[in-house]
This record gives sequence, structure tokens and C-alpha cells, in this order.
Amino acid sequence: MIFFIFSHKIMYYTPDGMHYKELRKISTQAAHSVKNVVLQYGALASWKLSDISHNEISWKNSRKGLAERKNGDRILLLDDIRKDAEKVRPYDAIYDMYYDEFEDLEVAQ
Repeated sequence: MIFFIFSHKIMYYTPDGMHYKELRKISTQAAHSVKNVVLQYGALASWKLSDISHNEISWKNSRKGLAERKNGDRILLLDDIRKDAEKVRPYDAIYDMYYDEFEDLEVAQ
């Protein structure tokens, strides 16, 4: 276990960088989704990821009223995240297919 002192708080992390309070088991489906995200975005530089995220509706709405370089602490709204997700065609890097190309795809309502 690794720990850091940040803002007078001690924070503990596992060797792979996970905060100890965030550790929990996830479903096989969630693990598959996480793996696809890592495969799709893991090789991108931090500046590129920042550029992508800062052009999303959810990010822009959370920044309203803040100065351009000011750090924000507002939580992104789930409805805004859903709007962002509507623009994405999910891709499964493991099967090399878009989700909507799977014959047995179940669409959540």
C-alpha cells in the first residue's frame, strides 16, 4: 500500500494506483466495458484526453460561471453525461465490432 500526504490528509493507494476506498468487485459486464475504455483511450496522452473531455456538454455545463483557468469542483450532471453518450457509437475493441453490430444486442431503456 502506498500513501501520500495531500492537503493535510493521508491518502492510501494500491500499487496499481487505485484509492483503497474505491476498491470493490465489479460485474463481468462492467469489467468488459472498463477494458474497452482502456483499450480505446489508454494510449492517448493526458493533453489529448483533457481536450476530448473539455469539449463535452457535461464538462462545459459544469464550468459555467467559472473563470477559464480556475479549478472547479462541481459534479457533472448525469443528464449531461447521457447527452454526451448519445454522440458516441460504442466500440468493442476485444471483438473488433461496434456494439450495435452484435446480433444479440439488448438496448437498455
